[in-house]
Amino acid sequence: FQCVYCYQIFGRAYRGRSAVDIMAEISELDNRYGIDFISFQDDCFIIDKARVHEFCDLLDQSRLEIKWSCCGRANVVDRELLERMKSAGCVSVSFGIESGSQRILDRYRKGVSVERAKAAVSLVREVGMRNPTSFMLGAPGETRETAWETVDFCRELNIPLQALMLTTPYPGTPLYEEATAMGRIGDAEAFVMRLGDCVDFTVNLTDMTDSELIALRDEMLAEARENYRPPAPEEIA
Repeated sequence: FQCVYCYQIFGRAYRGRSAVDIMAEISELDNRYGIDFISFQDDCFIIDKARVHEFCDLLDQSRLEIKWSCCGRANVVDRELLERMKSAGCVSVSFGIESGSQRILDRYRKGVSVERAKAAVSLVREVGMRNPTSFMLGAPGETRETAWETVDFCRELNIPLQALMLTTPYPGTPLYEEATAMGRIGDAEAFVMRLGDCVDFTVNLTDMTDSELIALRDEMLAEARENYRPPAPEEIA
């Protein structure tokens, strides 16, 4: 994919570990520690659907009582895949939605429409799995109006917006090159030493002041929190 905030240090080809190897490692962990849950943090875990189906088959055959979660992508998931994953013990599929504004998604080169993202969130829930989502604030060109589209997205789909990261240009990404050209990086070594996990403020890529951007983030979180309706116990898979 072409997202401007991700670095591709090994190129753009995807090479995943085989389902057999993944299953062997899970079996080893179970033998050693008696595990009952696995979280796959690979952003591309579901890209190779045939591998996911093979993994689900192997997990069923193993008879291990293990629940698991993974990361997904809104324009890749489909009902057949999600239902197979759920039947093999998957309880949660998380998405990086990033923004509820199509203008900002296009700026990120996300390759996903707002409507497709909404449909994917709804589909995961319909299948009966949890769907944690994360968003970003502070793209070049971000305004109060585009930021509030993210709040509207969360309000419409009853998302708590607990994970709202600040857009951070990591070295090696197109976004970093853009930020450098904008004069926002300054001393590169000092910038790298300040980098954190996208929660702490590092650099402002918008036309807002630093204080306006931070205040907007706090306002978005408060508004989403106020409008969020926790699901009833029977709604939780």
